[in-house]
Amino acid sequence: MEQLVKLQGNCSSELVIKMGAALKENPNAKIILDLGDVTGLTEIPQEAFGNNSSLVEITLPESVTEIGEDAFSNCTSLTSITIPDSVTSIGRYAFSYCTSLKSVTIQSTLIKNIERGLFMGCTALTDINIPSSVTSITYDAFSGCTSLKNITIPANVQTIGNTAFQNCTSLTTVNILSTVLTSIGNSAFNKCPSLTSNSDITKAEFVSWTKGVWKFSGESK
Repeated sequence: MEQLVKLQGNCSSELVIKMGAALKENPNAKIILDLGDVTGLTEIPQEAFGNNSSLVEITLPESVTEIGEDAFSNCTSLTSITIPDSVTSIGRYAFSYCTSLKSVTIQSTLIKNIERGLFMGCTALTDINIPSSVTSITYDAFSGCTSLKNITIPANVQTIGNTAFQNCTSLTTVNILSTVLTSIGNSAFNKCPSLTSNSDITKAEFVSWTKGVWKFSGESK
């Protein structure tokens, strides 16, 4: 049975680390953690909730501006996450291998980079919105998201890194809104066998591409 834990009042990064450690000591618990009403919390520290099997859901406060590297990595029971408006950066691998994570809502329009391995190995992820503020999708960002079916590359994205969407085996449609895209890295869409002719990326595998806008034909201009 899921248990709601709701915190109020002042909350520090140190307290968040202690909460993460306490959850790890109870791996069979199923916890919904509500931090929405706490004050003073600006950061979810590096590895704060990493390697945690008891956290099912978490609500972050609007005061949070940074989510550290590996902050939720390998939280195998986490099913959904909403990134509030206040967040300006999310560290590398922050949600990697969250194998139950189905939905990610990024409310923030301040995030510039989808960092390396951010959602790598999130095998249940079916839906995510990449905010219009993003200019770079880096290495392995969505690699191994085997349930992801559709992705929209927003208007300001300039680069897609190596293996960014590699092994997204259910990916059928890539909608590219960007007109400033200048680089698609090595094997960015490698092993994506479900890509259809309706996608802006029509080749399931390619090595590298630079200097131009990727067209329906797979040619650069």
